Amino acid sequence: MSLLLAYTFNEQNAAPWDYSGNKWTGAGSGLTFTGGQNYGYAGSFGQGSGATYISVSPLSFTGLGALTIFSSFNLTNLPAASGAYLVNSTSFSITVSSAGTVTFSIICNTTTWTVNSTVSLTTGWNTIGAVYDGTGLYIYINGVIASNSSTATGTANNPGTIYIGAASASDSSTYIKALIDCIEFRSTAATATDIANMHSCPGGVLVTQAPHNFAMGDLIADGTQSCQGVVTWVANADEFYFYPVTPIGSSYSRLGNIGTAARQYYMELLTDFDGNGNGQIKISYPVAGFSDYGSASCSTFTFDYRGISPNITGTQNMYAISSLKV
Repeated sequence: MSLLLAYTFNEQNAAPWDYSGNKWTGAGSGLTFTGGQNYGYAGSFGQGSGATYISVSPLSFTGLGALTIFSSFNLTNLPAASGAYLVNSTSFSITVSSAGTVTFSIICNTTTWTVNSTVSLTTGWNTIGAVYDGTGLYIYINGVIASNSSTATGTANNPGTIYIGAASASDSSTYIKALIDCIEFRSTAATATDIANMHSCPGGVLVTQAPHNFAMGDLIADGTQSCQGVVTWVANADEFYFYPVTPIGSSYSRLGNIGTAARQYYMELLTDFDGNGNGQIKISYPVAGFSDYGSASCSTFTFDYRGISPNITGTQNMYAISSLKV
């Protein structure tokens, strides 16, 4: 499934990293962090005296004929009578009622399609999967189908600004009170099996028995380098979690990082003799479809002979012979 946008909050950044690799960094308002469901951190929404929300305006949501929204969150309080927004935009929304029922809406042209869950959320940890497949709407609660509608067709409108945790920036009554562990948006319709898998491992796929030196936000790839994922959490030197950006195999190498500038190189050889940036070679690999990377294959390429020999005087020729396999 094509990942459009994903927040996990594990990096504890007030401007949350987009773990889809599409670099739609969120703008958080009042965002703080607490322990996540199984590991890492969750964003704390509506736990104070007012709304907490994330706003983001991704261009990649234009003209969607299918959509999946999945979130794992701890509902700390059932909403007031007016309900509460988990997600809102001019294209789609997910709300929770005071009874814990979930409503998922899609807007196509001037028509709004809506489905209501037949199962209610309770306070505590839950997952919601909201799916639009171009012909119908589906709601999954805790990995199980909770409602569906067979009367929804068309291409979803451009969402403009998406709000997570509230209806808008001025929302004072319909914001959600929850600890959101992860929320992701995909341009394909998840199957029941897909949703069950997301529910069992929210926030990324667990890889075990894989010695590595990865860090959060690392873009990793298999041997073809066309199959990619983004690391969402490092458990230890043998285990990590990642979001598959495209289907990925069982061997991994690091291509860059979505949030940490010092790791945004495919390979780095650094010997800085005097601390001013001389004497270093940094080679970045241009990864198609990954927005942190441009078309240039060489970000910094600097040679410096200082430190090689104290006896070099005058003008000397230097030659660099390199064999690099990527």
